[in-house]
Amino acid sequence: MITSGKIAALTAALTAAASCLAAPVMAFSIAATNNTETLRNQLLGGKTTGLSDFSISVTGNSAAFGTFSNDPFGLQSGIVLSTGRVTNIPGRNTKDNDKINGTDLSTDFGIEGEAGDLTQLNLSFFADSTAEKLFFEYVFASEEFPEFGASEFNDDFELLLNGNNLARLSDGKTVTINNLVPNPENRSTDHSDYINNPVATGIAANIIKMDGFTKALGFEGMLKQNQTNVLSIRVKDVGDGKLDSAVFIKGGSLGTAPVEAVPEPMTAGGLMLGGAMLAAAKKGAIDGKGKEESGRGGEGESGKVRECPIPPLRCAQSPTVNCQLSTVNCQLSTINCQLSTVNCQLSTVNYQLSTMNGSVGQDCTS
Repeated sequence: MITSGKIAALTAALTAAASCLAAPVMAFSIAATNNTETLRNQLLGGKTTGLSDFSISVTGNSAAFGTFSNDPFGLQSGIVLSTGRVTNIPGRNTKDNDKINGTDLSTDFGIEGEAGDLTQLNLSFFADSTAEKLFFEYVFASEEFPEFGASEFNDDFELLLNGNNLARLSDGKTVTINNLVPNPENRSTDHSDYINNPVATGIAANIIKMDGFTKALGFEGMLKQNQTNVLSIRVKDVGDGKLDSAVFIKGGSLGTAPVEAVPEPMTAGGLMLGGAMLAAAKKGAIDGKGKEESGRGGEGESGKVRECPIPPLRCAQSPTVNCQLSTVNCQLSTINCQLSTVNCQLSTVNYQLSTMNGSVGQDCTS
């Protein structure tokens, strides 16, 4: 029996998918600003229950702060702090090894050749007795990847909550260039949270100049209840003032409730839309496993709607061109499969409607 609930779910899923296909792919953009009210409004969302009296102060060059949108990491929008000019970050990556090819992303705000370029944002707030933890999502990126792993030229990055650095990788290690790329000569040792972004073959090489970045990471820290707390977000040049590093904080994610995990980045904005389309279809098209009917259009043995899962981008950690090209081809095939899935689901809706009207329609199953 086809219920109105199933039809509503199918319609909602396909409408979401269609909107993804119709929406233009927007370019990654960054606007420089150190306006504390703008930065605060970008950081805070609707999950700040128990927090009050927010105050922001910034230290560093005004060109090192900004807001971003349509990023390649899946964060969507937020604030960015860099050791260089934030507006230089978007764009095609044209140089990916400073030791060999030079760099396309290096700003030295201080005395040339000297370490420095501290960029820091302090967020002060009061936490009442109901606020236990602070959460948000972020990505660390650097032009020093991967060639300056295992060296003294590691730009400093910290997320300090009341003086404690809680910038952590998925295995609990601190977020540093050395921990992410411990041996540039043996790329198999790269951390699983690291994504390489070389010229031409990088998964976001046409979008961002940074030579490498982390997956979206989650921040979690215990708050001091009934007291004022201070979160310090800071990046700083170490060793010299060359090669920029940056941290991207997801807009609206800072609060007292855990945030949803951000999907791994894909090759380009179009691939992201493809993933969003698939997620929408999977979420609403059919009732959950075990609850569906065994008739056509369900996910039972007699009628399973096609899926086209996106494989992990393992080649992001491989220096081989063939592997990178294979990844791109695989992802392009995924988009085609996802488009076919939408067409399939449209046919399924038509079939179910015709069945309700007593007509014979065409089912669409794999």
